[in-house]
Amino acid sequence: MADIKLQAGQQSELASDSTMIAPGAEKQFSVKQLKGHDTLQLSFSSINDYGAQDKYSAQLSTRTAAKATETRIRQ
Repeated sequence: MADIKLQAGQQSELASDSTMIAPGAEKQFSVKQLKGHDTLQLSFSSINDYGAQDKYSAQLSTRTAAKATETRIRQ
């Protein structure tokens, strides 16, 4: 995983620059509270077997669950 970031309006918080997560494992990240917004934007990249980054993003709300979708941009 790389560039795990939460954004609310002009405020943003980088949860982690880079970390490894084993297959089937879970990891929690602590972030400061971004006040004043009901909706947050989560973005992150996964690093695939070839070393390329697959970018994902999801809109988060305090009212509903979210699923991240791949943006299909390869770097």
